[in-house]
Amino acid sequence: LAGGVAVAGGILLGCRGPDSPDPGNGTLGGIVGSSHKTGHRLRNGYEFPRPARTERAGVVIVGGGVAGLAAARRLNRSGVRDFVILELEDAIGGNSRSGASSVTPYPWGAHYLPLPGGEAVEVRRFLRDLGVIEKDDRKGRPVYNERHICHAPQERLFIHGRWQEGIFPHTGASEEDLAQLASFREEMDRYRRWRDGAGRRAFAIPRSAGSPGAFRDRDRLSMARFLASRGWSSQRLRWYVEYACRDDFGAGLEETSAWAGVHYFAAREPDPEYGDNVLTWPEGNGWLVARMAEGLQDRVRPGQLVFNVEPVGGGVRADVYDVAGGTTYSVEAREAILAC
Repeated sequence: LAGGVAVAGGILLGCRGPDSPDPGNGTLGGIVGSSHKTGHRLRNGYEFPRPARTERAGVVIVGGGVAGLAAARRLNRSGVRDFVILELEDAIGGNSRSGASSVTPYPWGAHYLPLPGGEAVEVRRFLRDLGVIEKDDRKGRPVYNERHICHAPQERLFIHGRWQEGIFPHTGASEEDLAQLASFREEMDRYRRWRDGAGRRAFAIPRSAGSPGAFRDRDRLSMARFLASRGWSSQRLRWYVEYACRDDFGAGLEETSAWAGVHYFAAREPDPEYGDNVLTWPEGNGWLVARMAEGLQDRVRPGQLVFNVEPVGGGVRADVYDVAGGTTYSVEAREAILAC
């Protein structure tokens, strides 16, 4: 862990302040991604101008990330064309945005997709549409196009001056650290194998496919307290579990419920054919975003901050601030999908 901390510290020490000189190698960094200035208008109680006009649409979709694009794609394929997607940023994708250089595309955020289990019917259908799933084998299991499978080492940790496979810091771990890791994994396996009387799992993706209310008492307990209640005090184990919570939920052990923390480790089962392999692309999940957005570009409006949504006259009204134009307008629709 000391090596990992040293690396993090080195990164922090290497960051240039606003008045720092150019390091001389022609490489200048910067903050990219979400527009904090736009977001702070909401946080700081900015008084938006009164709407100057009102538009109408069948459906208004707030958010152009994966959820919003999935909804738009479903509507479009169902013959519903009268909708608009309002996206806060200057490009769609949300946490799955990507970029490109003269050499290669690259991800800004989410960069892989775990192989979907049998309960994820819609995800598998989507992957079939894209040709990622080519067919089913004789047992009805999906056969994936090998181009989309990540065959290289998937996770590595730089610790004590060297790279190791996997995220748990094995290098330098004590026997007690490893014993607690084994105990933790055994309990996560028990949660993974659990079934109710109807054969439903406790932790499933999508959640609607799981057993209603199973282990829901864990939701009233933090992941930190859950680990302590099991006697798992290893700092390496706690670091490993906290890494997982921050990775998926953006929160530490104290802020993540035990139900959510267990879900991270117990919701996915290894594929009988492909094991724990994942799907990935040079631009990460930006590849999926681009496929979702095909045919929808004329209904996507970037740079639109939706600051109010309320029912009105049997429908809904969204008040929108156009970031570039500095103007406000309203969209009245039959329905709204809040995918933000």
